[in-house]
Amino acid sequence: MRVTQVLYSGLGGHGSVVSSLVLADSKSDWEHQLFFYGIEELLPAYRQFCLDHRVPFSYVKKKKGVFSLPGKKIYNVFKETDPDVILLHSPTLVLPAWLYCVLHRKKLFVVEHTPHAIKGRAERFATLLSLLLARKVVCLSETYRTELQKRIPFFNTTKRTVLIRNGIDLDRFRPAPVKDSPEFHIGMAGRFSSQKNQALLIEAAILGFSGGQLDKQVHFHFAGSGETLEQLKQLITEKGLDKQVHFHGLLEEKEMLAFFSRLDLYVHASFAETMCTSVMQAMACSLPVIGSDIPGINDLLPAGDQTICLLPNARPQSWLEQILIYKDRERRIARSIRSREAAELYFSAADSFSAYTQLITNG
Repeated sequence: MRVTQVLYSGLGGHGSVVSSLVLADSKSDWEHQLFFYGIEELLPAYRQFCLDHRVPFSYVKKKKGVFSLPGKKIYNVFKETDPDVILLHSPTLVLPAWLYCVLHRKKLFVVEHTPHAIKGRAERFATLLSLLLARKVVCLSETYRTELQKRIPFFNTTKRTVLIRNGIDLDRFRPAPVKDSPEFHIGMAGRFSSQKNQALLIEAAILGFSGGQLDKQVHFHFAGSGETLEQLKQLITEKGLDKQVHFHGLLEEKEMLAFFSRLDLYVHASFAETMCTSVMQAMACSLPVIGSDIPGINDLLPAGDQTICLLPNARPQSWLEQILIYKDRERRIARSIRSREAAELYFSAADSFSAYTQLITNG
């Protein structure tokens, strides 16, 4: 069974999800192919992953500002690679994918990764088309599926969707050796954009250092790039905190492993998530987590599970107070153990792969 997964060419959660599915196929049940599409150049790490694991891949660059549907180039890639199944992680390509599947009697499934709150007009239209044209639309959480029904009340989305949670490679993302150091390292990974709320964490850091609650042994680390980065870097410089707050830029997956390994606490302040990959990865690395109380974070674990400390996107003082609680080494270690246990229970890529296999076999 030849399965082509279609994903964005730049850095993002899709890459980790897709690579985890490929690596979870321990019995080679699928003949894997990857097709990358986007305005960004193909990420070197994605190319290297395909070469390392002998996965055939294609890449088409999207011209900026052009909504290229139906897209002759896209259709031709499908025709040349001849997949039996298309797993579309980029729903805006649903028309050429559907056209190929109809003409060649193949199967199309669409996976929804983008939070409802930040979808543009084209993405909302692509979701509607996906519900009409794909065999099934995969939702990553029950919360997401419920919200989808509210936004498209004239469809019975329950019949047209299936719930499959993302998984991660628990062998790659694993606990680092326990550090015996007086320093306390706190970090967040995510794009610097209006969707994320790194500004709240930086406010908490400024409060802590200016008020004397945090000392020079405390360090904040941020991984990622984006439009709000320069403004926040300038603020840190103005406050004289360049030695305490560190910006690491855009990190590839191998670099992310090193990023997590140096942290003692993971924090994730955000306004919109679907199923937050970096929180899942941090928990797999046995880090205690403080996160925003929003869908995509508060529904990663079953209701009532308090492994993730959830806080509202307000009052930086509240975030600072929780950060100070985790300065206690014994508390950190206890919560770290719980984080890894939760990751093993709920974030297995093997379970995710099994669910996708069942879907495309029976769908």
